[in-house]
Amino acid sequence: MVRTFDVAPGASTQFLVPGLPVGPDTFVGEAFASSCSAVTPSSVATWRSEPVSATLEGGVVVSLTLPLRRNGSANIGIDFIDEALTCTTVANAASCTSAVIPDINLGQLSGQACHDQCQVRLAAAGATTGCWVVAINTICFCQSGVLNLGGSQPGGSCN
Repeated sequence: MVRTFDVAPGASTQFLVPGLPVGPDTFVGEAFASSCSAVTPSSVATWRSEPVSATLEGGVVVSLTLPLRRNGSANIGIDFIDEALTCTTVANAASCTSAVIPDINLGQLSGQACHDQCQVRLAAAGATTGCWVVAINTICFCQSGVLNLGGSQPGGSCN
């Protein structure tokens, strides 16, 4: 259930809200930079409360406060991890060859970080097998090819 109220910025306000369901309820408050009539489904709250729980009873008015705090922002990335692809680790990798999927350059990474990210990136690229290697300049490469041994770099095969 959503109820809207126009308020003055920075002012503490109280409202009597009738017609709420009895029993356990959770309340959340949001404040926007515009009036309620200008708020749309795509509007972003500038202030938000944590959820506050209360149990309502018929004929009894419950008092509660929703402390509002400034809303933050985050740039969030997501990865889909296909656990079906697992990579090994060796210390004597030379290169990956015979690739169907071209090199995936993950930039400068440690051997462990290259191993972990190639498992995810190869699966995301549709590979069912492949390999990874950290080049002498510490650039991590992974591809759908075959691991060649005989070098001195960290690397591994992925199945």
